[in-house]
Amino acid sequence: MKKKQFIIMLLMLAFVMPVAMAAITYYFGTFSMGGNIAHSDVYFTSGDDTSAITGTIGTNETTFTATGLPMVAGVDVIITEAVNITNGGGAAHSVTLALASEDFGAECTLIEISLVDIDGTEYHAVVLDGTGNPTTSSTTQSIPAGEEWTVKIEIHLDDDAEVASRTITLTLSYT
Repeated sequence: MKKKQFIIMLLMLAFVMPVAMAAITYYFGTFSMGGNIAHSDVYFTSGDDTSAITGTIGTNETTFTATGLPMVAGVDVIITEAVNITNGGGAAHSVTLALASEDFGAECTLIEISLVDIDGTEYHAVVLDGTGNPTTSSTTQSIPAGEEWTVKIEIHLDDDAEVASRTITLTLSYT
């Protein structure tokens, strides 16, 4: 009788084991350590002109570099949507846009980098004077939840400016 009970138990295990193994595989396959990478509430997103000015957004989405800003001597260049700033959070955030680096030197009468809200109101974020020095290097504006603002770049070039592409890098922070 014990031999018969042993065989029945082995047969039951043979049927139960695949089900248990499938459950274990499923559990560990969907198991999460809670270490999901969170998306920042406020981040750069591509604008209509981002690719035209060879713009790239950093992997953390808080830096933006444009390496192909057009330079035309004696001409005012306006890039209306260099990049966007998106507030994907559930609350308004104070956003600071700052100049990290640039290579314009004294070839420009003025460079203005502005934040443009959804109503078209412009807030000067960075202003470089005729010597290439920032007169305003950053500004803080409150962006409401769910809104996407635009970064506009205006370059006023000297008549004898060197005609070549230039690079500018902006950083984004928020509270």
